[in-house]
Amino acid sequence: MNRSITLERRPLLVDSCKRLGLVFVLGLIAIPSAAVDVSIVPIGGAFAANSMNHVAFRQNSLKTIGDQQFAAYYDDNGLVTVARRTHGSAQWDEFSTIYTDNNSGLTDDHNVIAFGVDGDGYMHLSWGMHNDDLRYIKSTQPVTGAAPIAFGAEIDMVAPLDEGLVTYPQFYDLPGGDLLFMYRTGGSGNGDTQVNRYDNATASWSALHRPLFDGSIAGDGLPSVNNYPNTLAFDSQGAIHFSWTVRDTPDFQTNKNLYYAKSTDNGATWQRSDGSFYPLPFGEIHSEIAVAIPEQSSLINQASMTTDANDLPVMATWWAPGAQQGNHTRQYMLVYNDGTDWQTSQITNRAPEPKQGASTVRDLARPIVVVDDEDRVIVAMRYDERGDVITIAHSEDRVNWDFVDLSTEGLGTYEPNYDVDLWKRENKLHLLYQPVGLGQANSTLSVLEWDARAYFAGLNAPKLSLSVDRSSGRVTIVNASDAAVEADSFLVSSPSGQLDPAGWIGLSDQGVTGWQTETAGPTQLSEQGPTALSFPAGASVGIGSPYANGVAFGVDGPEDLTFTYSAGEGEPVTATVKYVGESSNNLTLFVNAATGAARLENTSAFSVAIDGYRIVSDSAGLRPSQWVSLANAAGGDWEEANPSPNSLAELLPNGELSLVGDDGFDLGAPFDPTAQQDLIFEYLVVGESTPRRGVVRYQSLTATLEGDYNADGIVDAADYTVWRDQLDQFATLPGDVTPGLVSLDDYARWRDNFGATLAPNVAGVPEPVGIVGLVVAVLLQSMRRGHPL
Repeated sequence: MNRSITLERRPLLVDSCKRLGLVFVLGLIAIPSAAVDVSIVPIGGAFAANSMNHVAFRQNSLKTIGDQQFAAYYDDNGLVTVARRTHGSAQWDEFSTIYTDNNSGLTDDHNVIAFGVDGDGYMHLSWGMHNDDLRYIKSTQPVTGAAPIAFGAEIDMVAPLDEGLVTYPQFYDLPGGDLLFMYRTGGSGNGDTQVNRYDNATASWSALHRPLFDGSIAGDGLPSVNNYPNTLAFDSQGAIHFSWTVRDTPDFQTNKNLYYAKSTDNGATWQRSDGSFYPLPFGEIHSEIAVAIPEQSSLINQASMTTDANDLPVMATWWAPGAQQGNHTRQYMLVYNDGTDWQTSQITNRAPEPKQGASTVRDLARPIVVVDDEDRVIVAMRYDERGDVITIAHSEDRVNWDFVDLSTEGLGTYEPNYDVDLWKRENKLHLLYQPVGLGQANSTLSVLEWDARAYFAGLNAPKLSLSVDRSSGRVTIVNASDAAVEADSFLVSSPSGQLDPAGWIGLSDQGVTGWQTETAGPTQLSEQGPTALSFPAGASVGIGSPYANGVAFGVDGPEDLTFTYSAGEGEPVTATVKYVGESSNNLTLFVNAATGAARLENTSAFSVAIDGYRIVSDSAGLRPSQWVSLANAAGGDWEEANPSPNSLAELLPNGELSLVGDDGFDLGAPFDPTAQQDLIFEYLVVGESTPRRGVVRYQSLTATLEGDYNADGIVDAADYTVWRDQLDQFATLPGDVTPGLVSLDDYARWRDNFGATLAPNVAGVPEPVGIVGLVVAVLLQSMRRGHPL
């Protein structure tokens, strides 16, 4: 039966739906947008009650030959089906056979479909076996091209006597169009690995190894075991890398160890990593242990393998690395040979869990592993702790891992399986995609497409970032890379409303030609320009002080700012937001490190009432004789508390001092400029018994004069010359409140301040009347009860 369907192909990130958080794919299904650019291209309806179509060890489920891609699966009627399309097209042609899973009635997910394609384009397919007689068919004509795909009757591959009790069929390509067919005979705890070879020249199969791995070698003194191969890996020289675990009972907790072998002659002979040859057949007693993993370590069987840029083996699997110490938490693990020895790397840090049995083994999916052209290791998994979505873990050093999700919906008992040939050719990861094991009998089977090469190129491309100064609220767009970055729009967002439009000085405010404000509110600030603005390497542009993170005095809101920008038709870039400095939602002690002058100021946007403060220096860096206390300057009821080089404190036993935002008072010059900068500042809020820690900032108390672009203390014609020479360039001028891009806004500030001079710093001390009129408050604990302020 041939079903031809033509569907529109769209990327998963669709502009018109981004603001809704949904993407409508092909008009059939709505999928929340993922964090990266992927496409999901439906094939058709398929069986979904369990993971028969989706186990990691299928070889092959998806395969590229030339410009065509093939998939094999049980369709929504349970029939073995093959689909074909041309790459780049969303049109799949489906060809259903008359065959189904007669052995289990689609209830046993061991009964997977596997296929290979020989050098003449004929498809070889095997399916529906768990300790059953081999089921094998061959297409009646080449499947490449446009002709319909059809299969003949079931046939023997080699000989019926060799083809009983079969499980886990796998096809692999060999040079010259030949094929390897690997499968198990026997059962869990006592099984052998068999290998057949297809000769493309004679169009016939023959037994290559009977067996390759013998699970019960007589006289070896070991119990019978079953060999569970990971997927074979072929390196750039054509060598085959083979790894496996063994088990001596049906219980997966008796899986142990990871073993290794290599063949340089298409599987005829096998050797260890030291070059010594295995006897044939070989068993557990002969096997090289890559990693010793004891039984009861929750090791999964039949995981994934590949090779790296040095043609060395790399495996991904999972087990509980702390099992011998009583920690049975399973972790995704990487195993690789570095050319000298075998190494392991823990990929995940899953939450603690008890020891698991067979009933929960499918809660954690087998991973697949690939290595890209940059020798970056990429592991794909259905990650339970991220909502059972497809997650990519990637690492350049095989020690530190980063994660990104390719999907957003829970996939049940799904395991990833990929198009090996396409990955090797283009570093594009194509996965069969379908939620399974969630109670539905059928659902749409698709191919998820992810261009890893493009993703990492974009990830490592020069990018802008947003710098947010907690202390001043200033926000700066920064290009810290070594290349120019263009942007024609940007958006700063804060879901919790931490933005203050009044403090925003956007590019339109700075006179950048054509730029216009799009949104300006507590949750969004955005601008757009008619053409892209190029940010040179190392350049930055200030956009004022729109960050207002306080929700109450001393209480900061969440640091939830996000920054996105775009240029032309490209996808918006989500950039890094970096917070610097200490929050100014506090009382701050400003200290001039050169003169020792100090000022206490409320740098928050909220009023606060205090009745005591203390400045401490463990290194005796204070000068009591040059301290101008409130008791001395303002009189009233303030009382000094034993001033010394280590401590200066004042208390207000009866009353309170209310400080509104930006209010404060000078304290003379109590800091010794030659001392260590170790000051600690604390204060008591009225009604509280525990001192709060304030902020100490060492800086010059010299004011900044806007428009004084040559920093000579006067705004005059010389400053105009500095501005004119830097116009439309990225530069930082003295007296510029929007450092970065020199614009017409800077001219306006020069014009408005023309003739101004830098006034001397004048101490601002509250008038005595302000203290006399303060509301009476509770006495400080340190005065009434000896509280150590």
